[in-house]
Amino acid sequence: MAEPQYCCQNLGGLTESKSPFQRIISFDYHDGATAGAAQCAVCAGAYKYDMVDWDQNQDVRVFGFAPLPPDSFMKLTALCAALENPKWPIWSPKWQFSTEVLRNSIETEIEQILGAAGPHEFVLASRDLAQEIIACRDLTEIDGKDLQTRSSRREAHSQRDWFQYLGLQRS
Repeated sequence: MAEPQYCCQNLGGLTESKSPFQRIISFDYHDGATAGAAQCAVCAGAYKYDMVDWDQNQDVRVFGFAPLPPDSFMKLTALCAALENPKWPIWSPKWQFSTEVLRNSIETEIEQILGAAGPHEFVLASRDLAQEIIACRDLTEIDGKDLQTRSSRREAHSQRDWFQYLGLQRS
């Protein structure tokens, strides 16, 4: 029997499931994606994501997900496609520009798109965002305030133990 495909709208409380995110753009990368945008394969909903916690070996990472306005993912894809063709499921565009003016223009547009994200709605743990969800939990308003994003394309900073929040043991 095939594993069910979950939509991003119904991830809260899921454990050990297939990821609905089959198109992921990674703007920050350190031995794996740390920040960027992801699109749901079921409903095409788009999110900005930031790594907020990780285990000792950085194999399991916890990400906060904040919804983006409609068409945001399409716009981000078009901007980055000016640099190279997309490579799904996880694409880390080569940050090489023909001019500094082009670089500034693309970076400004990306910042504006990501800056339009709403508040974080859920956190999830994964070894590979395009493959699996180890655990996911919706955020309450109070929990969401624990995610303080320093900028729209940089890592999120949090004092909370997100592994504990997700009911996971930190390895």
